[in-house]
Amino acid sequence: MGKSKDEYIEVSTSVKNPQYPTRVRIIDFDGRFEHAEAYTPPTYTFSVQVEIKYNKIVDGKEETLITCSFWTNDDTAPFSFEDDDLDDDSVDDWFWDGLAEDLSFHDLEGLEKLDFYALGVPANKEEEDDCGQYIDDCIFDALDKCIPDHYESIKYQCTDLYLESVDHDTLEEKTWEITRGACRSEWSIEDFDYDNDYDDIQVSFVVQCSFYVNEELLYSFECETGFNHLMKTPRHNLYNAIVGKINKADFQELVSSEDMSDLCNSSESYNELMEDYDSFEDAITDYIEREYGDDDDEFELHEITLGDLAKKWEKEREARKEE
Repeated sequence: MGKSKDEYIEVSTSVKNPQYPTRVRIIDFDGRFEHAEAYTPPTYTFSVQVEIKYNKIVDGKEETLITCSFWTNDDTAPFSFEDDDLDDDSVDDWFWDGLAEDLSFHDLEGLEKLDFYALGVPANKEEEDDCGQYIDDCIFDALDKCIPDHYESIKYQCTDLYLESVDHDTLEEKTWEITRGACRSEWSIEDFDYDNDYDDIQVSFVVQCSFYVNEELLYSFECETGFNHLMKTPRHNLYNAIVGKINKADFQELVSSEDMSDLCNSSESYNELMEDYDSFEDAITDYIEREYGDDDDEFELHEITLGDLAKKWEKEREARKEE
């Protein structure tokens, strides 16, 4: 039977991100001594219980996110003493001391590689949901990369800290202006949506464009772009990573934009345009779809709003028709 030790074996692990350290220790073992026979040396068959704490630094102190434990599969170690007529405690002490000195001697050297953060284990429930992978699958993946074939099952428990909501970063204001003479096209990103598709983040944007002539609003419209590649799926903080990527990018890296003055740039061009359309909204819709190629699902037009200048030009046009 196993013998619980008052002093655990602390395993020194690498910590890629100091804010999320992984602490590993061996907390128990189960071993049996098998005496030498005619053609076999004495051996010690054992398994050990490993405890992993995935922590987060909060106010300068380590707080636990996830506690995980498992027993390793049975293994054997050659017994090094010539005298195999020892009591059980002496044999257990020999094993425990040897394990503390050298993990590789007992084929457990992979334990020091268990850095859950670096291995992609979520540090928050929201990250787990974003990745679409259950936390136990993430833990199994991490263990398989470090100590494959050394365990069969795990027990784990998530703390309230792991379940807490994450503060989301704020999307910075992103605008792009194109000026041609008295005309100004002003583009802005209002919102975004994303899809995690096979380790690839696809993002679409809600974009608003306002068009001014002599600083008077002629019209504005809102549309949503199609989904396009933004980045590879990050290991952690998916939403914040996306926001960070967007904040660092130029507007035109994210959204294509046009000089809208080609559609209409004066009262004269407005009158000419309206000879072919029933409404200014129809003219705007036709132009946007033609310029942005809706056949390729590059965007979806949401709404069009006419400014005071458009209403003024329309009244002038109607007045001339009645003369």
